[in-house]
This record gives sequence, C-alpha cells and structure tokens, in this order.
Amino acid sequence: MIDRQMHKLTRRKHPVRVSTDGTAGQYILIGHEQVHEVTDILIKDGQPHFVDSSTDTFAVIELGNGADVGRIQLLLDNVP
Repeated sequence: MIDRQMHKLTRRKHPVRVSTDGTAGQYILIGHEQVHEVTDILIKDGQPHFVDSSTDTFAVIELGNGADVGRIQLLLDNVP
C-alpha cells in the first residue's frame, strides 16, 4: 500500500503528474524512491508500463501512446 511519504508528495509539494509532452507517448517522471509505489498502482489497475531507471536522479515510467492519461492521473490523485 502507499506509504505516508508518497501521500504527502502526491498531495502537497511534488504532485505526481502524467506528462503528455513526450514524442514516444505519455510518461511519469518520479524519484527512484517512488517507483514501487507508483508501479503498484499501475499494476493493480492493469495499466501497461515500462520503467526506465537509467539515471541517478529520477526514473521515467513510460506509459505509451495508448495510455488512458485521465484514468492514470485520477489513480495518482486519489492515493489514500
């Protein structure tokens, strides 16, 4: 389940947002410490994704061109 730190980051200082400005499709840019929590949300909802954690400072969760951005953003916004 999502921990309190994820809840704080989602709701306050650093909201987790689905970006739609990528040429390869939609993606989520997050810190490495949030990868498991966010991917758990996507997996539980059956959302296909690919995690690219090739940088030291952040991870990119690729959602692809067919992603339901509205649904995914709603899932992220409603983290209990």
